[in-house]
Amino acid sequence: MWAMKWCFCVKIPILTSWADTDMVDATEIRPCTNMWATYHIVCSNDIHRLVRFTWADWCLSLFKFIATTFISFILYVQSVSAHEFVATIIKINDGDTLSAFVNNENTKIRLLDVDCYETKKNARAKFQQKYYGLSVDEVLKKGKQSRKTLKQLLKDHRYIRVEWEKRDSFGRILGKVYLDDIKSAGIIDVNQYMLKTGGCNKYVPSSVSKKSK
Repeated sequence: MWAMKWCFCVKIPILTSWADTDMVDATEIRPCTNMWATYHIVCSNDIHRLVRFTWADWCLSLFKFIATTFISFILYVQSVSAHEFVATIIKINDGDTLSAFVNNENTKIRLLDVDCYETKKNARAKFQQKYYGLSVDEVLKKGKQSRKTLKQLLKDHRYIRVEWEKRDSFGRILGKVYLDDIKSAGIIDVNQYMLKTGGCNKYVPSSVSKKSK
């Protein structure tokens, strides 16, 4: 059968369960009598081996290749979407927002999933007033207290570590902020700290109706 007499040059891995070799650097592969099962491999080092492959072997090899490629792609996407960087603190805007140098640019960073009370009368302050059943003055007072708490936490620190995935509609980086605390020889999760100590709440979208009593 002249149509079955073909050859091609490849480099293929061969698992020890399929053959008596770990890796074959093949320069020529020729099918033997049964082209669907057995192949005669001529190696570059002139070592001739007879290795048997079945369609099941080829399908398994293809499946492993596709699975490995897919997993690698997922890991790559995750590494791209989840950014981490060290920023230099410039200013504390309020309890959940600060300004910092990121790649030599003044950038605002907002604590992800954290909502501290506002320090100025704005649309968010009005929402907090209605949602939590407070007066405007109470909202602003709580907001100034939260800002004071964050300033106190960061006063002896110049750098923060930020993990983030996206920006909000105002262009602010939304992320988790970490602080290396030399005194306690540990790492402080600033987001959790402000929720527990800073008088802040879990973030609630402004589209949500008034909080039920």
